[in-house]
Amino acid sequence: MEQALFPLASAPTFNYVYTERAAPLIAPHSHNSYELLFITQGRGFACIEDRRYAIAPYDLIITRPAQHHYLEFDTSLPYERYNCLIVPEHALARIAAQVSKKREVLRCTSHPTIIENFLRLGRYQRECDPSVFSDLCHALLCEILYNAQMVDGSLLSAPEQRLPIVERALEYINENLFTIGDVEEVASALFLAKNYFFRVFKNAMRISPKKYITSKRLLAAQQLLRAGERPTGVYLRCGFSTYPAFYKRYVEFFGHAPSEERGRG
Repeated sequence: MEQALFPLASAPTFNYVYTERAAPLIAPHSHNSYELLFITQGRGFACIEDRRYAIAPYDLIITRPAQHHYLEFDTSLPYERYNCLIVPEHALARIAAQVSKKREVLRCTSHPTIIENFLRLGRYQRECDPSVFSDLCHALLCEILYNAQMVDGSLLSAPEQRLPIVERALEYINENLFTIGDVEEVASALFLAKNYFFRVFKNAMRISPKKYITSKRLLAAQQLLRAGERPTGVYLRCGFSTYPAFYKRYVEFFGHAPSEERGRG
């Protein structure tokens, strides 16, 4: 069962999902939003960039704009979660940005305020008119975000040991995102054979290095376009060699043309 999305102001969304059996994978993806994912039923793993966390009921997963992430679940168990996306232009994003980047998975079993706030959001979504729910949702999400920043460090989940190869690759890609010529350049910088690097990266990230680089460039381009820049000036800045190639990838990734981006933020 999935309830319809309700808008908060012009863009952020909140929704609820329950299924009797979890899907094995919520596919790898990225977007220019803060995301709060609160698990109430289900067990598995949350993968954010190259960090892999075990997750259980009453875990809050926080991802930041442009972070690559996906979820893996035990398919023998039910799956229930509350989810909120907050675009960077929204007032709530300023509060989300204050939450430490090290706070990615919070174990909230001993933090009743966060648990109760998400349950109240679900109840208000079912019972209230959309305009009333929007106001209540804004208030409760403010409280959730403040608590996420103030919660005791003992409630933070630690990721599994990271793969040094993938960690170094991500550092190189993010430092040289708009100038990387091809995947072989990244492999060479790490003194690795291209095929070996490709295999290790894709196994860890569930996405090829090329697609990872392209998605990061497209997300950066989206932010520039929403800030008012022209598509014909953005594509070169974001590492695309031709405008037709940029246009094609943009439409494939976002579902609309670059010229339609203004005003969507």
